[in-house]
Order: sequence, then C-alpha cells, then structure tokens
Amino acid sequence: MTDPLAQAAMVAWCGWDPTEVVTDRTIKLDGTGNDLLLLPSLHVTGVSAISVTDRWGTVTVPTIGPGMDCDWSENGCLVWNSWARGNVWPYGQRNVGVTYSGGYTVDTLPAEIPSVLASITKRMPTASSGKQSKTMGSTSFTYSKTATAGELLVVEQLVLNRYRILGAR
Repeated sequence: MTDPLAQAAMVAWCGWDPTEVVTDRTIKLDGTGNDLLLLPSLHVTGVSAISVTDRWGTVTVPTIGPGMDCDWSENGCLVWNSWARGNVWPYGQRNVGVTYSGGYTVDTLPAEIPSVLASITKRMPTASSGKQSKTMGSTSFTYSKTATAGELLVVEQLVLNRYRILGAR
C-alpha cells in the first residue's frame, strides 16, 4: 500500500500524478501567447474539446487533430495551428478550456513508478523531526534533527525525471 504522503511527494516532484487515470476531465489553462500550451499530464490519450476566450469573445475550437486548428501529442503539448486567431494561444489567465483524457492504466503503468513509490513509502514510518541531543566527552549539544523521510532520494528523482513536467516545482 502506498503512503498518501509518498504519493504527494511524487506528484509534487512530477507536477502531475502518473498513477491517476482521467477521463474527459475539463480544466482551465492560462494562455501563453505562443503556439504551445501544456496539459498537466505526460500521457494524454485524447483531447475532445477546447474553448478559447480572447478579446473577441469565446470560441469552441472546431477541429482537433493532426493538421487541424489544434493538435495534441501524448506528452501533453497542445499546438495552436489556426491562423484565424493569430496562430497563437491568446495570453490570459484561465482563458483556455480543455477536456482531455490520460494517465497510465494498471496495465500500462511503467514499473519504475510503483518501485519509487514503494521506496518512498518504506521510509515514511521512520520520519522524525525535532531536536536531538549528543554528548561528546564533557560537552553536550542540541541540534535540529532533519526529517528526511518522504524527501526524494537522488536515485528516485532521476527515475521520476522522465515523468516530470518541465517547470514543475
């Protein structure tokens, strides 16, 4: 069983949850002012609807797919191809609505993800913090003890970097 804090550590590092399967999730994204926009997933299986709000109003993107007004890739990139709206996603906050599906199923989840979660979970029960005292000869000192459990080890970071959205964290 995965510790919820281990799961949270992975999600915080990656910028999304690779173990969560989403179906027709609608989200609002900030328009970037360029032709690329990133979904919060590196394993997108479909994009079914897009709406864009700019200074001229709100429009539903009529065609989504290769060579159409908007295209998408498995790694979560949405590419704006429509010259009618300036060939870029309009800059703004929460002005692009996207309905997408994605995530790894139990059958397609890469084996290293559960392995990293198991590694983090194994350390969770040993988490401790506070002060620790030591005595050396006739001198005694007290210092803060770092709670290292739950922090990602370098090897875990290296494995999860493959599933990390650029700019996460």
